[in-house]
Amino acid sequence: MLSPARARAYLACGSIVTAPLMHAAFVNPRFVIPAIGAGMAQACLAAWLLAVRWRSGRWAAPVVAGTVVLAIGLWASHLSIGIWSGLAHTGVFLTLLALFAGSLRPGYTPIVTAIARAARGPLPPELVRYTRTVTWLWAGFAAAQILVSMLLLAFAPPSIWSLFVNGLDMPAMLILFGGEYAYRRYRFTELPRLSPAQIRSAFVAYVSTREPG
Repeated sequence: MLSPARARAYLACGSIVTAPLMHAAFVNPRFVIPAIGAGMAQACLAAWLLAVRWRSGRWAAPVVAGTVVLAIGLWASHLSIGIWSGLAHTGVFLTLLALFAGSLRPGYTPIVTAIARAARGPLPPELVRYTRTVTWLWAGFAAAQILVSMLLLAFAPPSIWSLFVNGLDMPAMLILFGGEYAYRRYRFTELPRLSPAQIRSAFVAYVSTREPG
């Protein structure tokens, strides 16, 4: 049986393939069928995860079925590739914006601070300030992605917009992640390094505290 953790892993790995396929289909009709097929698979996984997240397993099948019907309808339209690309890009970065910016509200702990505490225990004041700044950085990055996408869609050739939302967003995220990590290692040289397993455990611990009761 498909578990939520495995579904999230499939969704993350599938996005690496789906996004370039979407851009290829945007500029070359020969890639339309594989691109929409990959997009439908991603949409069904995302819909299933949402249904499970609502803790209403009985809704999983109807939600996925509705997503398939919607996907087939979009497939039949001439704007299907653009719609898929726009919805996927906007959905991802709206989610990130809500996650990071939402944790910056009064009375909440910034998400990067919370994950760092889960991994390292109590943090010194300087590191608390730094992790709050990094949370702001990621919130600003997500907002910038949405804004630039809207501006390119309005004023740039469609192929340029497609390249941005399907080909440049993930590299930009990796550059930001790597740059922040390198700066953190330079600024906080005394901090012990965390293994990928420790980081994953800290993130899982953070997410588990946000699960609805």
